[in-house]
Amino acid sequence: MKAAIRHIIIIGLIWTLGVVLPGCSKREAGQKIKLTNDALRQTQESSRLATTLQIQPEERRSIVVFYFDNVTEDEDLEWMERGLMEMLITDLSQSRYVNVVGEHALTTLKERMGVPEDRSLDPALAISIARGGRLETALVGSFARVGEHIRIDAQLFDTRTGNMLKAERVECSGLEEVFTKVDELTRQIRDGLKLTLKGVVEFDQDLADVTTNSIEAYRFFAEGLELLYKVFYKEAAERFERAVEIDTTFATAYARLASAYSGLGRSDDTRRVVRKAVALADRVTERERYNIMALDASVQGDTKKIIETYERMVQVFPKDKEARYRLGSVYYALSRFDEAIAQFEEALSIDKTYKLVYNLLGYAYSSRGMHDKAVESLLRYLELAPDEPNPRDSMGEIYQMAGHLDEAIHEYKEALRLKSDFHFPWEHMGGAYMDQGEFDEALRAFRRYYEAAPSNNIKSFSHRLAGEALWAKGKHEKAVKEFREAMKVYPNNFPMVTLISDLYEEMGDSVAAKKFREEWFWNTGDRILDETNFSIVQSFVWTSLFNDLHPEEMEPFIEKAIKLAQNDFNRAECALLRGVISLKRGENNVAVAQFQEAAQTFLTIETGLGMDWYQANYISEAIAGSSGDLEDKQNFFEEMIRISRETENTALETSLIYLLFEYLKTIGDEERLRGELTATGTPHETDWWVIGPFENKGGFHRKFPPEKEIQLDRAYKGKGGKVRWRQAGDNLFDGYVNLKELLNPDKWTVAYGLLTFHSPTLRQAQLRVGTNEATKIWLNGEEVWLNNRRRGAYIDNDIIPVALLEGTNTVLIKVCQKTGEWGFYFRITDPEGRAFGDITFFPQVIS
Repeated sequence: MKAAIRHIIIIGLIWTLGVVLPGCSKREAGQKIKLTNDALRQTQESSRLATTLQIQPEERRSIVVFYFDNVTEDEDLEWMERGLMEMLITDLSQSRYVNVVGEHALTTLKERMGVPEDRSLDPALAISIARGGRLETALVGSFARVGEHIRIDAQLFDTRTGNMLKAERVECSGLEEVFTKVDELTRQIRDGLKLTLKGVVEFDQDLADVTTNSIEAYRFFAEGLELLYKVFYKEAAERFERAVEIDTTFATAYARLASAYSGLGRSDDTRRVVRKAVALADRVTERERYNIMALDASVQGDTKKIIETYERMVQVFPKDKEARYRLGSVYYALSRFDEAIAQFEEALSIDKTYKLVYNLLGYAYSSRGMHDKAVESLLRYLELAPDEPNPRDSMGEIYQMAGHLDEAIHEYKEALRLKSDFHFPWEHMGGAYMDQGEFDEALRAFRRYYEAAPSNNIKSFSHRLAGEALWAKGKHEKAVKEFREAMKVYPNNFPMVTLISDLYEEMGDSVAAKKFREEWFWNTGDRILDETNFSIVQSFVWTSLFNDLHPEEMEPFIEKAIKLAQNDFNRAECALLRGVISLKRGENNVAVAQFQEAAQTFLTIETGLGMDWYQANYISEAIAGSSGDLEDKQNFFEEMIRISRETENTALETSLIYLLFEYLKTIGDEERLRGELTATGTPHETDWWVIGPFENKGGFHRKFPPEKEIQLDRAYKGKGGKVRWRQAGDNLFDGYVNLKELLNPDKWTVAYGLLTFHSPTLRQAQLRVGTNEATKIWLNGEEVWLNNRRRGAYIDNDIIPVALLEGTNTVLIKVCQKTGEWGFYFRITDPEGRAFGDITFFPQVIS
């Protein structure tokens, strides 16, 4: 994965994982609140004795809105059971001083109380449930068709005393009057809560003004929310499209349509409807305005603004579960897993039935190596949505990351049994078969993935996966055909350029590889100059530079990118690109200055990320070849290190120290270089011994000789011949053990690294690792980490708590490879990410 591309991927993750706004799952008929005519008369009579709740400006009060009962059981009005609840939640949620939840949030509590699924809820039971959830007020109600009219009744109760605060009735002459009457009902309920606060400005827009004035559009919107919550993006998009077709000013529907389009891989359509939502943002609630601001920042690639928007939303609405979920999703996308977990747990403290939180919480736990807790989280998701395919698909991914491939495949098949055209499980199941080395089964799954793919982008990706399965089987010509088809289906699938070129090189046809790269560059360039999407232009430039294609021709494309840049983050990325172009032209001093310009902006973003290997490698290369005042370069790095240390971004601080290594090597300060290595907890690369490559056919699970014995003087059968242990080291002091440079062949392979070190005491520590790709780690013979994920190597991506022995300790790391880069970062720190300073690394000695 190329430098800076991670930021594009971050945005994609936020779209598909965090911007989905859940609706409410359909309620069983037996859970309706039944209000008989006698009950209505009693509650209306008792309203004369109602008490009131006094709300102070500095306080926040809670209210649960229960589903409304369809008294006449009119099937045409069934959608209003949930629809009225959602409308009232939207209306009441305009207040910053009320935490509003729906009845669905109390499912767990009802289970604990032993409320049967088929039991109707009377007001007394509803009050008891709300009280158990520590919610101060409860709103219950019903609706009925009376001739041509629709009557809506609502009762507001103080759950602490059981007293009724309000009993109100509104009557609609038809469906189109529902919004107006719900606004009237809301104001009456607010009056019962005494929410008119002196000196406090409250939002009080009509429901039609913050949603739509069309009841038909709202109905399609409500149905779309239900489908979006189930991750049925195609079906959800169809409903939202109908909603905005009926009402072209329905801003919230445009925002949800953007989420659905993003899940379908329709990036151009996503941008188009986000622009619509932004233009109409004055027609939404304050809460929704934050969501649209974050959507806008997402399509602009402004990571800093995304974080700031959701962090502000959480400050303003601390009890808003969706704000917590979205902020957690951003943290997850940035690999800030502990912060993500904290936000997800906060969301669940507000609503224990928030299904998608359990989904992403499981992935966050798994990313921390806590696979058992991840499975627990997904089991809860499955309990809440037993008939939906996504919990099964996610459970499969968790099992796959934990290395349990048979269980993963079973879950994928279960997901497809529930919905055979749900495209995600076909992709994931194919990947599991690839991990098992069953390439024919994988190929069949990827063919089905293509059939179910809802967009050209995803169809292109399915061709890529099929091509990789054929490559792994040794069917090179067929693999090339699949890769070329991927580019034909979706021309902006630029990673295919490198894959096709690498495949030709492996086939021994470097002439074909060069010809393909040249044709792609010249055939694509004119189209890129007409492009209006910054990320596509940026990706084209990165792909060209990575493949050493005409840096002298890059100026028009950089100018185009600068013209499309919408924020400081984009402009910093352009500076980074300029630096690589200058480096490729041999203008090292210019490159260093441009890299410094980019770094100063990136440091202000505080994402918690370190650099990836590509970024660090380009900058190191520029420093090594630069001339002039080296002291200025040292001062710059030391200042950047100081800033990153103040922001407690240990990953970025370590990245910058690694760059300082190249400067120290350039000026010949070997003593300080060794000292800085010790200060980061990083072994010198020559302290590692490596062996490989072995054949990666089910390689993650196969126990190759290093897992059975450590004999540095032994030779073993590897991929392409005998393999022996050898000392690592590529003469780059960048903290990265580059297996691709050290071992050959470097596709569909497995390698091991061995490290020995001395700890003067028994102590708790962390192994901080970033690997490309799937990894297992043993400390003193005990497996302490496994993560079967395909990804790039980033400093401190994985944090593994361990206990070090007093005296000699040994680490064995296994890194599996398919295609692309291959290697790992590794350092040993205290629980705060700082080096101990007294740990000594030393290379093994062949006996």
